[in-house]
Amino acid sequence: MPNRLLKEGIVDSSALNELTPEEEVFFYRLLVVSDDYGRMDARLPILKSRCFPLKENLKLEKIDNYLQSLVRHGLAICYQVENKPYLQILKWEQRVRSKEKYPSADCGQLTDICQTYVSVGKGMGMGMGASKAISFNAENNCFENIDDIQKQLWKEAYPAINLDIELSKAIVWLKANPTKKKSNYNKFLSGWFSRCQDAGGTKVSIKSQEKVSFI
Repeated sequence: MPNRLLKEGIVDSSALNELTPEEEVFFYRLLVVSDDYGRMDARLPILKSRCFPLKENLKLEKIDNYLQSLVRHGLAICYQVENKPYLQILKWEQRVRSKEKYPSADCGQLTDICQTYVSVGKGMGMGMGASKAISFNAENNCFENIDDIQKQLWKEAYPAINLDIELSKAIVWLKANPTKKKSNYNKFLSGWFSRCQDAGGTKVSIKSQEKVSFI
């Protein structure tokens, strides 16, 4: 991994100030071992071996607690792709030098705070339960199971879009194309937002024709 740069803003960061000293050390070590996009394998044994290779007595439960705290304070998110857990450091400002090593959250589903796995022989023990997949309710004209963490992720990834307007436009498109149902609405919406971002963002003169709501 390349060397990481720490910005002087870390000394007066409100989010980092809320962490315990141990959690803050974990965050800085994650900065070092994550790929160029701020992503990392979120299985607890992997995090322990990469972040704390010399601390043999450190319990996996401690790693789990550190990670959950980072998510609660808006410093990271956890998600699954093909039943494998990953994490993403938010507000990642490092220079990209290499190809993606881990899949992005756009390819999977966010979890409730974080879902981690502990390898036990050939099996896997599951931590916290996964959140429900995003779905589209055509009768009520709304997307369901979009939580605040997911919305914050989109806002961070696509700063030029107006999230409410683009969600309304996506609903209008889905209503106009009822035969084009999607198997992964997270991926569908992320693609929608990405195209809007690349086109210059949401045009403020465009008004949504249907009301968007979250359940």
